[in-house]
Amino acid sequence: MKRLFPLSVLLVIVVGLQAQDQVDALRYSQTFPGGTARSVAMGGAFGALGGDFASATINPAGMGLYRKSELTYTPEFYLTDVNSTYNGSKASDSRLNLNANNFGFVSAIELKSGKWKWASFGVGYNKVQNFSNTISIKGNNPYTSLADVYAESANLGFDNSPVELNDLLPYSEGLFYDGGLMYQTEYGNYLINDSIAGQGTLEQSNHIQQRGKMNEWAFSFACNYDHWLYLGATFSITSLWYDETSMFSENSLAYNYQHFKFTETRDVKGTGYSGILGAIVKPIHPLRIGLSYHLPTSYIIEEQYDAELSSFYSEYSPVYPVDGNSGAELDFGESFYRVITPGKAVGSVGLILGKNLLLSTDVEYMDYSKARIYWSYQSDDDYDYSYENGIIDSIYHGTFNVKTGAELRFNDFYLRGGFGYFGSPYADKQPNVNAYQLSYSGGFGFRGEDRFIDFAFYNKFYSEDYVLYQGIYVPPSVADINYKALKLMMTIGVKF
Repeated sequence: MKRLFPLSVLLVIVVGLQAQDQVDALRYSQTFPGGTARSVAMGGAFGALGGDFASATINPAGMGLYRKSELTYTPEFYLTDVNSTYNGSKASDSRLNLNANNFGFVSAIELKSGKWKWASFGVGYNKVQNFSNTISIKGNNPYTSLADVYAESANLGFDNSPVELNDLLPYSEGLFYDGGLMYQTEYGNYLINDSIAGQGTLEQSNHIQQRGKMNEWAFSFACNYDHWLYLGATFSITSLWYDETSMFSENSLAYNYQHFKFTETRDVKGTGYSGILGAIVKPIHPLRIGLSYHLPTSYIIEEQYDAELSSFYSEYSPVYPVDGNSGAELDFGESFYRVITPGKAVGSVGLILGKNLLLSTDVEYMDYSKARIYWSYQSDDDYDYSYENGIIDSIYHGTFNVKTGAELRFNDFYLRGGFGYFGSPYADKQPNVNAYQLSYSGGFGFRGEDRFIDFAFYNKFYSEDYVLYQGIYVPPSVADINYKALKLMMTIGVKF
């Protein structure tokens, strides 16, 4: 059974990575433009255009515009740059990796039967999320320690009264107790060790390494009715992998020694199933209007979690020592659960002006408060997650994403550009209510009768408040984070 706090309390308490919560629900619900270099260069605004494998995961009706079979492959370089400011101190970090962003095969068949002109079958994948990131935060804190939060949560355990030693949360409170960083008084309440409480300003550091991706495997079918109506459907299987290591340490500035290093590691693997239905109509020749609906994705997730604490002492401490002069503990946990992401509606408009200019805009709506976490039949615990789902209802809301792009043709040479706005999923009065994301992209390509090559860049950036820790009465320790992500992509393709 999980120890729970009142809803209003949990909205502000942040004490580690070990629980499945609203952060996980949001992480696996957000996706961004992926696929071919052509579609990404145009900002992912391909819902009404079609004729590109990215249509399979945006609006599968666009697959009905194919007249030839096609094979594509897209590698990418992905670079992230993260800058942080914590209590006036700045830090930065970056990460570079190489990925396969897209692979697709489309078979187009001419029907030659009445007004049904063409049918297309497609199979392949598009990368819809890349979790690769490294965040470094460092600064001085004269007021609180991470140990304050765990001592507080132990004191407010059951019915706002201190918990017994054997009821301490094993991955946090228990470790800090075993490591001598907090102790229990004769009255049963918990205090942090005087080696932390009485030595003034602490130097705090948090280094976070994130890796992982979400690849959406698509199996699509589309058809063309008399060259003015296109219908399509996609069955998708999303493979999910997310790995995070957070290393938090505190040092004494007064006596120049380390109090502790707290390391949390989680490895998440999952598989999700969903579908997309779409249609495109051409009321007049230059205009295309698209509409698609992405069904909620149901993930089955397996998560492994490790926590390790190493604590250190000097001649100045502690008043309440543990045996020896250091404490260390390692804990391991495994859990199974399900995440259901919200559905997404996409409306699109495309203009085809002659043979030389394409203009396209996609508008998406997604209500992140509809995300849900559920018990999995593989779990030994039948906890129902109604508590966490109540938090999701409270802190998230519906938001719009807008993507727009253009393509200019000069014979066999194509020039492209795009822009995207991704609204903040956080509800009013939440700390990150203004954490929207912006993107701009561009690229060029060469296309012949039977083969093509396209290049693209995609730059995404946003800012948010990152809470290192916060309790009910312990004030928040917050860093300002600025993220930048750059993708460089190349698609090679053949038609036959």
